[in-house]
Amino acid sequence: MATKKRNGIIIPMQLKGNEIVEDLFKEISEEVIVEKSININDELLINCSHELKTPLNIIYGAAQMVELSTRNMRDDNLTNYVNSIKNNCFRLTKYINHILDLTAIEAGEYKLNLERVNIVEVVEYVVQKIAPGIKEMGLNILFDTNVEEKYVVIDSELIGKSILNIISNAVKFSKQEGTILVEFTDYKTNIEIKIEDNGIGIDTKYLEKIFRRFGQVDKSLSRGSEGSGIGLKLAKAIIELHGGKVSAESKLNEGSIFSVKIPLGNKDTIHSLYKNDDVKVIDYDTINQLVHIEFSDIFNIS
Repeated sequence: MATKKRNGIIIPMQLKGNEIVEDLFKEISEEVIVEKSININDELLINCSHELKTPLNIIYGAAQMVELSTRNMRDDNLTNYVNSIKNNCFRLTKYINHILDLTAIEAGEYKLNLERVNIVEVVEYVVQKIAPGIKEMGLNILFDTNVEEKYVVIDSELIGKSILNIISNAVKFSKQEGTILVEFTDYKTNIEIKIEDNGIGIDTKYLEKIFRRFGQVDKSLSRGSEGSGIGLKLAKAIIELHGGKVSAESKLNEGSIFSVKIPLGNKDTIHSLYKNDDVKVIDYDTINQLVHIEFSDIFNIS
């Protein structure tokens, strides 16, 4: 029986249908190669990210020491240099955290820090915190809700991160004097958070791509702020980890709408697994730090 060797696999060539068999083995082999390549890349990204954390912490710590030791000097140039160092430390921290968080979630190894919190307060505070910086960019941001309180079981830091990523995407592709609307709606069986802008919009052919890892639309269309290409993918992964889903719709030159939906009370969601009825007081210091990091590639937040 005649045989042929490909990628280390011996393929019989006697039967008339051997070309089909050969193609099948080729496809399987290529899938294995691609999967191994992805795993190697993930491992490399994780190792590099961990290695970057130590020098980054040292640089940020040094910047803080300089800031403390020179705070009475009233040197504007020095202050600007220190602020620039700190903000770029935040940017690197953002990209490193995105890589580590997304890789852990995709590997099924991320453990949620579940708390019962007022999610309306979390989203509203995030919007209020970034509003001054957005206004300085010549944009407006509004928050609207049909309820003042809605207590749900979530990882509040992760949900805050996902909302910030979606809002930052809206900021980057908004037109001058544009408006971003963050709308919270309680539907009793689920909640929905919509982030709507009247910016440049996204071509239909890019909509699927934006939720992929390193997927970005044409950078020439943005307001000059570039990201890692991970933010929206991470936001989607976070919401899905909570049993929810993220969707997007857009029209060129009219704007985009991102919708975050999280189900409530379903036996298949994390809510049914949470047994503690205690309400967690929101940690504003943690959210402030999160906002600094997630918006560090757009503007400085005081």
